Amino acid sequence: SKYQPGRRSPDWRKIKLTNTQDCVILGWTPGQGGRSGTFGALLVGAYDEGKLIWIGQVGTGFTRATRDRVLEALEPLKRSTRPSDDPELAKVKGATFVEPTLVCEVEYLEITKSTKKMRAPSFKGLREDKAPDESVLEHGLAGLRNQLRGRPDRDNPAVAQDHDRIAKRRDFLHHVRAEEEAFAAAPQFA
Repeated sequence: SKYQPGRRSPDWRKIKLTNTQDCVILGWTPGQGGRSGTFGALLVGAYDEGKLIWIGQVGTGFTRATRDRVLEALEPLKRSTRPSDDPELAKVKGATFVEPTLVCEVEYLEITKSTKKMRAPSFKGLREDKAPDESVLEHGLAGLRNQLRGRPDRDNPAVAQDHDRIAKRRDFLHHVRAEEEAFAAAPQFA
């Protein structure tokens, strides 16, 4: 498609590749402003090499009804100590901690290598069908790339065993590559 300076065109599309992670809810931060009386963000974790670690906080993706439902489920699970010995979790101001028994699904862009925290997380819902110990830290697209190259992600059995999801992403990546090749071969760019 032809570039049109200063104009948006339906010919160009931004495709954002996202990942999902089942997370154990570790607690919440207090809501402020319009969210006072409820939580601002959920503190979530996952198991990495058998240890429960804090992988970030999720403050978007909630409707008012969902927020109320989640808070109602968390209230009876309050505890005075943090559920993970992760030292970073201790630094969260005003946090209320809970027993790590509820699991939720979170969509995110990536998990940073240095801090193992999710970038741009968004709440997708509670996972009543999952046990907390099934919330194993996924390695996102890095693990997928290893799978596509024939190198299993040995650090993460959940990624290594999820053949259906990997196949779908592989097909999508092949489709994107084919589109790029067709674009590059178009007569106006040859």
